[in-house]
Amino acid sequence: MLHAVIHEKCRVALLLTGLVLAANPAASRAQNFTIHDLVGKTTSSIDLRNPLVPDIQDSDEILPVLDTLAFSEVQSPFGEVLDARAAAFQNTFGINAAFAELRRYVPELRDGFNITATTEYRIRVKSNQSLTRQVPFEFVINSGQLRIDDYERYTPFGSFGGAKVEARIGLDGVPWEFSAQLTKDTSTNTMVVELDNVDPLGLDIFPALTIEFVDADGDALVDDAVVNIPQIKGLVMIDGKDFSGNGVAFSYQMEADFEMVDVVFNGSGITTGLAGITDPFALGTPDDTSDDLGAPFDPAGVQFFLDGQPLSAFPVPEPSTAALLGLGLLGLAVRLRRA
Repeated sequence: MLHAVIHEKCRVALLLTGLVLAANPAASRAQNFTIHDLVGKTTSSIDLRNPLVPDIQDSDEILPVLDTLAFSEVQSPFGEVLDARAAAFQNTFGINAAFAELRRYVPELRDGFNITATTEYRIRVKSNQSLTRQVPFEFVINSGQLRIDDYERYTPFGSFGGAKVEARIGLDGVPWEFSAQLTKDTSTNTMVVELDNVDPLGLDIFPALTIEFVDADGDALVDDAVVNIPQIKGLVMIDGKDFSGNGVAFSYQMEADFEMVDVVFNGSGITTGLAGITDPFALGTPDDTSDDLGAPFDPAGVQFFLDGQPLSAFPVPEPSTAALLGLGLLGLAVRLRRA
């Protein structure tokens, strides 16, 4: 049911976006570029480190021409001992979102778990003209959140544990990466945000992140440690000549991860929390708006713009008849396998 609702919302959004582009004269600049080698994939999983309990995983991928989006979602069937969910969204516009949440965990499980949502997006952009100007490429990461509830009870085990988000962007093999993890420094017993950023593009746009301590239930006691991730915008100028020939390769990967490892002698695993870069379908807990990081189908996920236009403005060349037939058979096989 959720898949059907999301597909319908996305269909409406696609139509609206098309109308906006048609009414925008600047969209004609998109005719300079075409998108090739499109790959879009999402994976959501709940991994219980217990050999007796099977992992839960869902994945979806974009099949060019046949599909415009990929959406995956998992929710633990063991709600009384582990209430967890993960969801990832990806479409041909380059809009991405990933969300992992833990609502309940019984520490007697002891084996720990890993809740993960990932998206992967790859394209190659080519120009049908010989461009001699600089072409702007912009990416926008529209907000995110890390949260650990009842943080005083939370104790990580070594390097494991906590809420983490990562966003990796590559331009012709040159990586840019934003990585933030909310955890606890066991030597000082304080909550910390650990950053592992990579910036070979020299953009210098990483935000300064601070931890807010929140009274979540109104009892005048500080309960939750929260890191709100603000909007991150990056702009790279690309030599127009690079779009000729093989074109410019662009890749994007994002991961939201909530991980706990529980052992007999430590207290991890008795708390809850989330990690996410937007929640476009308000998949967060219905009675807790603090973890709904975006309204239903709020497209403010992670977006990309080339030459001032969203990726949706650029055509994807139709494959040959033989290739299209093979693609159709592949799509049919995928759907039969899921059924």
